[in-house]
Amino acid sequence: MRYTYRHGIQKVKNKFTQLSLVFLLAVTGISGAAPLFGSHHASALTPHISYTDVALTDSELGNWSPDRTTPSGGFSSVTFEGQTAAELRVDNTHASADPGFYRTEGIQRTIPASDAIKANLYVDGSWSGKSVRAGLWGVAHNASSEISAYPIVEFTTDNAGYTGWRTWDGVNGGWTNLSIPYTSDAWSTIEIVHNNGSTKFNVYINGALVATNTGGDSTNLNAVILNSYNNATNQVADNYAAHWSDLGYGNVTGASVSACATTSSVFTTDLSTWDRTETRSAGHNVIVPTGLHIYTDDASSNAKAAGYYATNFALSTLGDKTIAQSIDYQATTGTAPGLQLVTDFDNDGTPDGILVGESVYGNTWWLSNSASQFVKDNSPNTGGGYGSNYFGTPDQWLSSFPD
Repeated sequence: MRYTYRHGIQKVKNKFTQLSLVFLLAVTGISGAAPLFGSHHASALTPHISYTDVALTDSELGNWSPDRTTPSGGFSSVTFEGQTAAELRVDNTHASADPGFYRTEGIQRTIPASDAIKANLYVDGSWSGKSVRAGLWGVAHNASSEISAYPIVEFTTDNAGYTGWRTWDGVNGGWTNLSIPYTSDAWSTIEIVHNNGSTKFNVYINGALVATNTGGDSTNLNAVILNSYNNATNQVADNYAAHWSDLGYGNVTGASVSACATTSSVFTTDLSTWDRTETRSAGHNVIVPTGLHIYTDDASSNAKAAGYYATNFALSTLGDKTIAQSIDYQATTGTAPGLQLVTDFDNDGTPDGILVGESVYGNTWWLSNSASQFVKDNSPNTGGGYGSNYFGTPDQWLSSFPD
């Protein structure tokens, strides 16, 4: 006999690394047979942020105002490496006479209240051997229209021997070096996104979530700043330019999990195709003529039967049915097994936690306690009443982690 697991067939870029169907989670004396299935809608992801481009022409840059100090070497629109870019030039022979604060040179402009800002920075190979700092800054406001945070992403070659990306926590203060690779002589895309659920700022570089920083009572972003730093060496050889392109501001679009429309089936007659390493000595999974028989022997800590099936799909295509509707299960004793989704929350190819769905909680999925801290920090809900302190509906998890 055979049992089935069904899932949508369309491939998408942002996806789960694995779906696990867990037949039993430390429940005693449960017995039943289940043709297993889950499903999700087969459709492409809708872009989760709708950006408005900001033209970086000379006429547009004329509307920007100095931030702290006007760039010492001037700024203008140029065509650079195939893109229209804002070029901010640092002249070390014309640094501000005021040290520290006013050695940061830049330009800023206001934007409509937004959830996100983005820009491309060209990481120039000519920066090697020089003291360079080039950063994208956001200016956040709270509900009272007061400045509440300055989320910053910066590329530096001048941080106690460190070269690479770093972020500034706009509320708690302090720089954090990011242990991620960078590519010289290439454009990199930076995004700063205010997470309305957690009120934190998520930082993305080239599409990967690299940092989550506190946002205090921030509600949106109202201005963008492009900044560099002048080390006042008085040496022409230390001069440099930062190039920015593809600047934009935007808002997170409504994210929701769609109902299932198209499914495909996977038929299993050999449990060797499932990962059963989480099954303990008093738990059993046996294929029988009516499906899969799962049971435990006693009430010990070894009374657990589990099976994981590898798959790969986006959270947005999970489907919108409740857990009770997602598994065909006949229990002799006990309740229906829980379903688990081993999830890559930041889309970097590595699982970061497990979402657990159990029929007693309807369509609310709770997060495993072993999950990465950044997932807990961005959980749509916290508190008791579920399998852990971190929980939400699929739509809520998708809003917190649209990628």
